[in-house]
Amino acid sequence: MMYSEVELLTAVEECVNGAPVQPTARRYGVPRATLQDRIRGAQSYQIAHQDHQRLSAVEEQRIATWIIRQESLGYAPSYANVRAVASAILVKHGDHAPLGKRWTYGFQRRNAGIKSKMGRRTDIKRLNAATPANLNQFFERLKEFSWIPPSRTYNADEGGIMEGQGANNLVMGSSKRPGRSVPVKGDHSRAWTTLIECISADGHALDPLVIFKAKSVQVQWFKSSTLKEYPTWHVTVSNNGWTSDDIAVQWLNKVFLPQTQPADPSDARLLVIDGHSSHTTDQFMSDYFQNNVYLLFLPPHTSHILQPLDIGCFSSLKRAYRRLLTQWLAETHAQGVGKMNFLDIYARARQEGLKSTNIKGGWRGAGIWPVNRQKALSSRWVLKEKDATPPPTANSVITTPKRGHDVQTILNSASRTPGTRLSIRKIGQVLDTVTTQLVLQEQEVRHLKHQVHELQPKKRRKVQDDMNEKFMSLGSIDQQVNPTLVTRSNEPLESIEVATQGGGSNMANLDDNGSDFESDGPPPDISDASPEPSEYED
Repeated sequence: MMYSEVELLTAVEECVNGAPVQPTARRYGVPRATLQDRIRGAQSYQIAHQDHQRLSAVEEQRIATWIIRQESLGYAPSYANVRAVASAILVKHGDHAPLGKRWTYGFQRRNAGIKSKMGRRTDIKRLNAATPANLNQFFERLKEFSWIPPSRTYNADEGGIMEGQGANNLVMGSSKRPGRSVPVKGDHSRAWTTLIECISADGHALDPLVIFKAKSVQVQWFKSSTLKEYPTWHVTVSNNGWTSDDIAVQWLNKVFLPQTQPADPSDARLLVIDGHSSHTTDQFMSDYFQNNVYLLFLPPHTSHILQPLDIGCFSSLKRAYRRLLTQWLAETHAQGVGKMNFLDIYARARQEGLKSTNIKGGWRGAGIWPVNRQKALSSRWVLKEKDATPPPTANSVITTPKRGHDVQTILNSASRTPGTRLSIRKIGQVLDTVTTQLVLQEQEVRHLKHQVHELQPKKRRKVQDDMNEKFMSLGSIDQQVNPTLVTRSNEPLESIEVATQGGGSNMANLDDNGSDFESDGPPPDISDASPEPSEYED
């Protein structure tokens, strides 16, 4: 017969108030004998055996309070952290024996307000910035642009991907060899490529800009079929494969403005972007002003909550690319993907990641369109100060667990009168509280010292901007390779030197240390910021 302590206590309360025992026991699923024993004053197994616990109930409740408070601050302690705190308290009492293997599970069972969760590591700047005040301020600014329809509301962001980074998948091998995993050979290129994507609130995606890490654009990077199929895509290069101030201005004038031009030039457009330095230059801001485009900057380090591309698209795009790359490698037995095949695979992944449903889900998940401030405020990444007091436990009886030789000696030599025993128990509780508080404060001091060390400014090297960057569309490359073909680009591009076959010496070393998508600056990684697929993705 399964029943909870709460059900049993409720049944006891009803019987004390005059309810019959047998029907009440049957209604709550409690054994009649157990209910009668509790009515007569018997204690639960947990309370009756508290004297056998190495930490008192007061000490465990203090630890539970500390756990909840740490979680509200963004530093939820691990199993090892909790065991370290408990062991430190025992050492203060003179108990140096190690805790049992299953002590943590028993601790959770005795403290109903605590449960196990999966911790996800997040940048401290993102957690500190994700406050209700910052989010409310953003939505107040968004109100000022409520007159701009979703068809002219856009979000742009940079995402990064490693060309050769596929997904681990199941393989087949000998059943006689030990181990559940096996190494598989492959040339997983770590060449970093940045992509600038832009989506509208009504579910459409603009053509992307691809930024390769190299010195100049090479004709041999592109298949003839790719040049003809995606003539309005744009490519450029930079020394590190990341965006720059000059690239941001060229993206604005050659990608965003032509593809979002409204039928009536007086109609305004709204672009929601992060506060990357390339988005705040004088030239960038001036060009937007002259073209009747309003900029709405996201609060710093909140793109994982408010950026539609981060929430609805980039995670799906990354998964699709890795899956398609793994399939392509399996079909071709190639040792590397290279830039020639990268665009083809990325274009196929883009069809899945930037579907209209994903785009609309990203806007909906950020609460920007339809406007839903509560959607952003209820994100699990937003830290909310809550009552850090755990729910009251069922143990209302004051007990005196073993704390050390000093208190135990006093108990053994004390008078047996009830008043003296109660006083000694209260003294023991005070000792437990002071000891636990001292240990927790020592843990906090160590944590703060480490945090101060991590936040100390580090020296940075100055990086010179590359003034020889090239910016061009695939259609213009196709026209230079095949002069008889007419490009379908919407506007002419200036004459650009293109390295032909044999000019491969200009290519930069493609080795990089990037690993994933991101926003808020290179190298990007947005995997920790995307929502659950069931909520935002098909």
